[in-house]
Amino acid sequence: MNTTNTELVIFLKQLETSYPKRLDSYDYETFLSDHFTIVNALEYGVNTKLFKEIKDFCVLNDLQWATLLDISLATLKRYMKRESHIFKINQAQKIFQAMNINIVGQNVFCDDQNFSIWLEESNLIFDGKSPADLLDSTFGQQLVLKELNNIEHGIFL
Repeated sequence: MNTTNTELVIFLKQLETSYPKRLDSYDYETFLSDHFTIVNALEYGVNTKLFKEIKDFCVLNDLQWATLLDISLATLKRYMKRESHIFKINQAQKIFQAMNINIVGQNVFCDDQNFSIWLEESNLIFDGKSPADLLDSTFGQQLVLKELNNIEHGIFL
């Protein structure tokens, strides 16, 4: 699991709000639990460098990211080449939500590979769809998080 948070720290320093005094120890899990900071961050959007860092941490592939962000794969690749691209509020929110799902999934499955396998496999609880197929909507993301929570607590339906 890649836990580098260099771009997150740089990003948070740019926010016009208070941030933790020990910013160097501020990781993605801490960031995602601080909803007020997320709300402030959404106003700024997500720059390409921060997105690349998040993308490297997550198990989603480029096609899944493109689908999640409601853009073509070619557009995603074009954005990745431009250092100046900013993912605006709606896409930034989806990026942070995907990051949250990734953290929960890695904690539940204890590693990237097992989580990635679970994410790709069709699942009866999701009417035969894979969890990855549900990530492009807020309701689908909630279903995935709920199922991860159920797995974590040993609730199997």
